[in-house]
Amino acid sequence: MDRSDAALFVDVVDTGSIAGAARRHGISASFASRRIMALEANLRVKLMTRSTRQLSLTEAGQTYLDWAREAIAGQRKLVERLEALQDAPAGRIAVAMDAWLAACY
Repeated sequence: MDRSDAALFVDVVDTGSIAGAARRHGISASFASRRIMALEANLRVKLMTRSTRQLSLTEAGQTYLDWAREAIAGQRKLVERLEALQDAPAGRIAVAMDAWLAACY
């Protein structure tokens, strides 16, 4: 599954409209609508019922929303952990000390 479609779906639910989510993603509302329809076709379920004034989630839509939120949060945590690994010191450390001190260790 495409994580950008999952993020778009979450934003559709959060904003309450496809147009609002499209603005967040910098795409047209018609393109966002086509992506949501393609997502539904790919999953073979109807995720939401749409009217001109309202969106409401189906049971499958709520299940997908829960998964999508977890997946997005998990991805953010993974990126943070990987970035932390890049910032961690690595390699050999050379320590200069007197010979008598080194003999003690």
